[in-house]
Amino acid sequence: MQLKRKARRAEKGVDHAITRRDNRVDAPLSFAQQRLWFLQQLDPDSAAYHLLVFYRLKGQLNVEAWERSLNEIIRRHEVLRTVFRERNGTPVQIVQPTVHIGLPLLDLSPLSQPEIARETEHIFETEAARPFSLYDGPLLRAMLLKFSEDEHGFYLVIHHIVTDGWSMDIFMSELTTLYDSFSVVDVSL
Repeated sequence: MQLKRKARRAEKGVDHAITRRDNRVDAPLSFAQQRLWFLQQLDPDSAAYHLLVFYRLKGQLNVEAWERSLNEIIRRHEVLRTVFRERNGTPVQIVQPTVHIGLPLLDLSPLSQPEIARETEHIFETEAARPFSLYDGPLLRAMLLKFSEDEHGFYLVIHHIVTDGWSMDIFMSELTTLYDSFSVVDVSL
């Protein structure tokens, strides 16, 4: 019965296409975002809802192409350009028209292996603890660490209000695909 109704609607020319939301209109938060927003209001300096990933990149790395790839993902995905503000006492999502994040590169190659390990751990802990401003954004940050000419580390910290753990593999897959299109240098995770 359900299938027959859908078929009749299709025959009558009913359009079931998903349309783009008008970014000039504030968007409500999902239930999960409401919860995270509320918890962030209680403890704005909390890092409890930061998702952190670290990838070791092997091979020659074109840093400019990696940064360009990262910012292309931000351009493509509105949620990565979203900030959270209050309107009339209600939290809303606001998609920023553009967001560009820099990709700092810290050269650790002069250090010994034990020093690299300690410094990498220190950076990881520092970046994990640094709060985000849901009001100002951006709600992600990244950093490259240079271990040698053909080995780098890539840190990515994203607030859970704009992503989830399942999305990180997709994010990294898209990042490496874009990198391959922007650079002739190959890098593997």
